Amino acid sequence: MEGVLQAAVQELVRLLQEKGWEILNRKEINYGCQVVCRDNAGGQTQANIYYSKKKGLSFVAQGKDGNAAAALRRCWEESRHGTGAAVPALQGIRPSLRMGCDESGKGDVFGPLVVAACILTEEDAAQLRALGVRDSKMVRSTQIKRLAETIKTRLQDRYSVQVVMPQEYNRRYVCLAENGKNLNDLLGQLHARNIRRLLSKHKCPCIIVDKFGSERYVLQELGTLAKTHTVIQIPHGEADTAVAAASILAREAFVAAMEELRRLYGMSFPMGAAQGIQMAIDTFLSGHTAAELQQVGKLHFKTFNGVR
Repeated sequence: MEGVLQAAVQELVRLLQEKGWEILNRKEINYGCQVVCRDNAGGQTQANIYYSKKKGLSFVAQGKDGNAAAALRRCWEESRHGTGAAVPALQGIRPSLRMGCDESGKGDVFGPLVVAACILTEEDAAQLRALGVRDSKMVRSTQIKRLAETIKTRLQDRYSVQVVMPQEYNRRYVCLAENGKNLNDLLGQLHARNIRRLLSKHKCPCIIVDKFGSERYVLQELGTLAKTHTVIQIPHGEADTAVAAASILAREAFVAAMEELRRLYGMSFPMGAAQGIQMAIDTFLSGHTAAELQQVGKLHFKTFNGVR
């Protein structure tokens, strides 16, 4: 087995075992290695990791359990970049300062859309990684608030968070739809606003955005700034610590907003877009009008089709 491939497999296996996964089998396959594993919830999946000198490493997660496969892909990304190594698009750039941008709530039926950005030095990134800052999806909910406070304290005015509550979100979404635009256009506007806000106070040559669609959504909103700065948009951008820090700030603000909705309306609203959603809608409508749904939910979701 090639040294590069062997090192990558060993690091993935180490991380999986650290997270409590069970390694069921590991064997060589044509041009690579296969790792069969089971997550903490009992979901079984497998990773096929390939290597060639021309194309480098490639990774494929397979299995009937979609959640386990998705978690395995995240573990692969973390094993490759979680120690702070530059994501592929950053190789050779090594900026002394970089801005990370991410969002939370985009796929949640209830609650706000939150977009965050922050500027990190290399020293910030090293310190935050040591404290456990990584993709918020990989951080326990009980740790999100603590890490967010740590990030805010360290960065001071080098972060920006926008919380678009449901009523405002719905108003803006309707306006966009009337002009042939969509949610990605709104995300582009919000990311650009955070970026402009931070660049008005700090010089930062490199901007990394967790990619959510075509690059044009962010670039067209940035205008000339896109020509004077390095703007990198990549899937799973949270592999970079600056984006990971932004993801934690966004998630913390989203959770806080959900708690405020719970306090205002005397009921809990489920996160996500599946389990418990219809029950929550029925519970809400037992004490409120259908018109008031715009204050708690994102009405473009099909879940609301029968009650708008």
